[in-house]
Amino acid sequence: PVERFISSIGQAMKNGRLREFQDTCIKKTSQQTLRCCIKYIQDEGTWFDLHFAPQALDIAFTTMWQDVPLATFHFESLPTVLAYLGHSEVQARDGHSEGYRTDAVLTSMSVDDYDEGMLRSVCEIYEVDVIMFRSLGYAVPRCDPFV
Repeated sequence: PVERFISSIGQAMKNGRLREFQDTCIKKTSQQTLRCCIKYIQDEGTWFDLHFAPQALDIAFTTMWQDVPLATFHFESLPTVLAYLGHSEVQARDGHSEGYRTDAVLTSMSVDDYDEGMLRSVCEIYEVDVIMFRSLGYAVPRCDPFV
């Protein structure tokens, strides 16, 4: 969840779609911005933008709670999955490339910007995802101390 949260911030602020969120939380440093975004989510909840919704809930809503088979894989495996499906020519977007994000502070943001308190907060916000990932056999090492 900690990597996805950073990606969600970038997507939610893309092209100024959520002006209040952007105006409130773009700060001078990535760490200050990240801290503000965590606080914003704690105060407002995850539903103001789909990118922040826990994946476990998104899957439940997408499948309409039906018992259907689902495949999960690490994001890094996406090129392999796309190639298997005959779409190896699809180019991945790079959120760290210059000009991709609406502000340079978002481009430079990484998991290294988290302090222990921020990690704890994000892991607690996405506790349902941590539990889901563990039940699927995925390790969630950054959240192990907190959830």
